[in-house]
Amino acid sequence: MFGSYCVCRCVLKWQYQKAISRPFKAVNEPVLLYKPGSMERLRLDSTLGTMKLTAPHRVPICIGSSELSSEHPRKQVWPFEHSKTLANFYYASEEQINSAIQSCLAARDSWSRTSFDERAKIFLKAADLISNEHREELLASTILGQAKTIFQAEIDAAAELADFLRFNVQFASEALLYRPINTKDAINKVVYRPNEGFWAAIPPFNFTAIAGNLVSAPALMGNA
Repeated sequence: MFGSYCVCRCVLKWQYQKAISRPFKAVNEPVLLYKPGSMERLRLDSTLGTMKLTAPHRVPICIGSSELSSEHPRKQVWPFEHSKTLANFYYASEEQINSAIQSCLAARDSWSRTSFDERAKIFLKAADLISNEHREELLASTILGQAKTIFQAEIDAAAELADFLRFNVQFASEALLYRPINTKDAINKVVYRPNEGFWAAIPPFNFTAIAGNLVSAPALMGNA
């Protein structure tokens, strides 16, 4: 009576219908103990010392590939020693916020058409850098900026942030493999696409992993 029909639920991008090369299986990032005298503890102590000596650090406004300042400078003091400045940062002006929005919109079309495999490689590479090359730097900045203990920083800035990036790839790849059931007189189809416009994330000040996840998860799915 009705013939064939198609049911579409639009979430991401139609290009994602292309078969992904292989499903990704995430594994939890091991939590290091940082026992006195261990190699990871020695590296962290060295990084903490360097970060203290080279403070205050400049945190620019990043728009596209540009690092900018503004007429609204601010200081972040050490949470445990308010007489010292850990970092100098800036409040973005209205013009800079609008410029950031336009930068996202300009990149949206090409980024949304980038294959899921290519986008996933970027975030898996970021997870590897967090786990290895930049682990101590992330921990040191979290310890000094948020007054966390070594263990608190380890499970946040290293383990959980890396887990967010890897498990997001796993969950997304599993979703993209899903195909609805068809019947003899009905064809069901799921179409994925990014949201319209741009995304903005306002993360908590005291959780490095959540800050990273709020900005990376939408981008993984093709949003700008």
